[in-house]
Amino acid sequence: AAAASLARRAANGDKELIFMATGSDANSLSVTNNSLVTLATLGLRRHVMLLADGWQTCEVLRAVLYGPCFWSSRMLRRQPADSITLRKFWDFRFRFYYIKKKYMALLVEGGYAVLQADTDTVWMHDPFRMLRLMRDASLVIMRDVGIANAGVVYA
Repeated sequence: AAAASLARRAANGDKELIFMATGSDANSLSVTNNSLVTLATLGLRRHVMLLADGWQTCEVLRAVLYGPCFWSSRMLRRQPADSITLRKFWDFRFRFYYIKKKYMALLVEGGYAVLQADTDTVWMHDPFRMLRLMRDASLVIMRDVGIANAGVVYA
């Protein structure tokens, strides 16, 4: 319910929004702030829907970054399986993988055009202008070394 309410407030007139996630550590908050400041210069800050790793982080974000956020109890708190990949790469970012895709799917199902982006994305221009031209594509994903990179996904 909180995510749906936030989406209604964040979306622009074309039901487009930017979906980002952040952790509570100082580096994550700093990178998130940099991205939000850059988005503000493009007039897009008000269209950001921010997912935090918990309600405490939302409280910090509301106080420091002056923007709404939401969190989910479905966030992964521990490694879901024992695999070579997870043994090597498991860190706080993996906690967001499932929940970001879950909420992105729910938002798209709700009729929103969602640009999910990592907080370290560099914003030079309004991306929606170009994405609107890609009407034949139902999914746009950033390519990274021959594989899809979940850092930038548009649906």
